[in-house]
Amino acid sequence: KKKSAIRTLEKKIRKFVEEKKTGEARQGLVRFYTLLDRASKTNLVHKNAAARKKSRLTLLIQKAEKL
Repeated sequence: KKKSAIRTLEKKIRKFVEEKKTGEARQGLVRFYTLLDRASKTNLVHKNAAARKKSRLTLLIQKAEKL
């Protein structure tokens, strides 16, 4: 249940970035961080995998904001 919520939110954030809606993407990112941190705490997602997902999504948004 939580894993699917994480995946769904990631897809939504990526869609916002595609549509150049970086404001909404940033808001989603805050929620994404929270979900991933909780999931990694209970070993639902490995802590390094969580860190990697957060890092890659943040970089994606930063690149979109520069354009």
